[in-house]
Amino acid sequence: MRTRRTALVATVGANIAAARARRGWTQSALAEAVGIDARSISRIERGSASPSLPRLETIADALRVPVDALFKTDAAPNPTTSALGDVEQVWKRIPRARRDLALDVLRAFTR
Repeated sequence: MRTRRTALVATVGANIAAARARRGWTQSALAEAVGIDARSISRIERGSASPSLPRLETIADALRVPVDALFKTDAAPNPTTSALGDVEQVWKRIPRARRDLALDVLRAFTR
């Protein structure tokens, strides 16, 4: 019988694999983006290795998904959550002095 921890590690691994596939990346590409070897990504995706929280944050950033999305058990990916993760990543790269302008541009699309 699987323990709760084992099930969680498997869920996280499956969600990483799904997010990676949605981006069209290989395990090697994700490994390079994260700074680890492809074997480690393979073990994480299979649920045979449990990444640390800082490593999960790095993986989530590379995949442009929120960290909490890696823990979700629902089978269907949420495109809104993925898109918001993309927007959040872009927003973090905008210099603070230009964020008001960026927000004005986004608001213009809703008019």
